[in-house]
Amino acid sequence: MYRSGFVGSGGVVGRAAGLRRIVCVRMVSTSATTPKMAYAELCDRLKEISYLGGVAGLLGWDEQVMLPEGGMTARGKQKAALAATLHDKRTDSKLGELIATAESDVQALGLMEQANVRDARIAYDRHTKLSRELAAREAELGVEGFIAWKKAREESDFSIFAPVLQEIVDLRKEIASVTKPEWDAYDACIDLFERGMTSARLTEIFDELKAGLVPLLNEIRGALEAQPELPSGLKGSEDWDTKKQAELSRQIAEALGFDFQRGRLDVSVHPFTGGSDPADVRITTRYSSDNPWEVC
Repeated sequence: MYRSGFVGSGGVVGRAAGLRRIVCVRMVSTSATTPKMAYAELCDRLKEISYLGGVAGLLGWDEQVMLPEGGMTARGKQKAALAATLHDKRTDSKLGELIATAESDVQALGLMEQANVRDARIAYDRHTKLSRELAAREAELGVEGFIAWKKAREESDFSIFAPVLQEIVDLRKEIASVTKPEWDAYDACIDLFERGMTSARLTEIFDELKAGLVPLLNEIRGALEAQPELPSGLKGSEDWDTKKQAELSRQIAEALGFDFQRGRLDVSVHPFTGGSDPADVRITTRYSSDNPWEVC
């Protein structure tokens, strides 16, 4: 699976399935101490950054769902320009001053406010180590990568994607070297996606899962092969109406409580969840007439 800029670049759509957002709650207090005043202004600035991040998220969704192929190059330039603008706001020295002032008496804030300040510090420290040019290049390369990955998938030819994949890997290494120079580059990338996670811990988790899942998978495969009376569609050899699959997907989403007044369900080459805000959630999937189980 290729993960484009939309489904993970620069924190625009990272944690919580692309809906990463700092929720700032203003302090209700009659005493206007400096840290509390700083926190209130910090909230305003972080909200603006979040709104612009939402715009980047929608550009990414459109890129993978609606955008005509001829518009991809322009989209890369658009996302690069927006990434540069976001970088300017994320690295503004005034933002750093507000964070420092709020930190000076952080215990005067509530638990959620403290968490907001803590997250703001982590993000600010990372972005100030990253150049504007790298931030813009990361966004543009994400679009280039998606174009190449999509074509490689269609033609079943990895060599089409290999060159830009190498560029992406090299860029990730470069970003890791400047944002977390003391870390292993892979761990730095993992931490950006899932804070606190490491490759060593992932190995432990996967080893534990593998011990139970591999035998179970082999058992399921064996059962399917041993029972030819099962519907042929279970083996991927029957024609399945994609329109009915789409209807079923919508019914399941509604049954689970998904609000279609605050979200959408569309088709993309690879399924993902993103959006611009918790009130605007974008889910995508894909359908196959010969294999209804192929959704990933």
